[in-house]
Amino acid sequence: MDDPVIAVKRLLAALVLLPIAPLLIALLGQLLRRSRPRLGGGLTVAGLLVALVTSKPIVSQALIGWVEAAGAPALTAERIRAVITGPSPPTAIVILGGGTRFDAREHPDQTSLKSGTLERVMAGARLARATGLPVLVSGGQGPESREPEAATMARTLARDFGIKARWLERRSLDTSGNARESARMLSETGVRRIFLVTQAYHMPRALYAFDGTGLKVVAAPHGFLGGAGRHATFWQWVPAPSAMYASWLASHEVAGLAWYRLVRMVRGSHKTAQE
Repeated sequence: MDDPVIAVKRLLAALVLLPIAPLLIALLGQLLRRSRPRLGGGLTVAGLLVALVTSKPIVSQALIGWVEAAGAPALTAERIRAVITGPSPPTAIVILGGGTRFDAREHPDQTSLKSGTLERVMAGARLARATGLPVLVSGGQGPESREPEAATMARTLARDFGIKARWLERRSLDTSGNARESARMLSETGVRRIFLVTQAYHMPRALYAFDGTGLKVVAAPHGFLGGAGRHATFWQWVPAPSAMYASWLASHEVAGLAWYRLVRMVRGSHKTAQE
């Protein structure tokens, strides 16, 4: 059973993100056709047009590429060496959780990582081998989980990649919590600067969440989705499920970052008012 707050957040997110939001606009247009035919027709066309356009790979890649551009470029081997040998190098790697799945039919582990989380663990393992730095995995136990996500990540990291996580952050339920709880754990051990591992599309929101936690972050993004449209072909213009998903990711990250900024602004205003 979902936590009521989480359930409400999921519902609101579904209503304001692609592809449901433009379809709801089109539905509203249909409801207004009799009373306000011109407005209703305009909303119907606009909603359907947005849904169609954002399902095209060339558009979705542009959208997700725009989101990724606000983060950081990929870390090259030369850049990693420069950071490690430079002043105040990172002393830990933080890998952010991205969800788990449970299936009683699976063996030996009924709880496993979703594909996006597995990609993060793989990228984190690669970075750990390159740097020799200890790893923190971050992710708590959500309403649909059978164990904290960090435990599943640590087990996969050790068994499949030969890297043992030093810290397991088991309390967070979202990116903001990842940042807050990871900083709390690492500050107790004297860690002040980290490599942060997550997908490129998620990195801008993750960097914003870590800002102000006391940790200095070197971004280690991976899994870039944008930019493929530079060599457009006929199929780039044909709607595809993968393109709809990429557009949804872009809208999810934009909305999430906007929400974080709003929360910080409200908290800042409240703090100023109290002073």
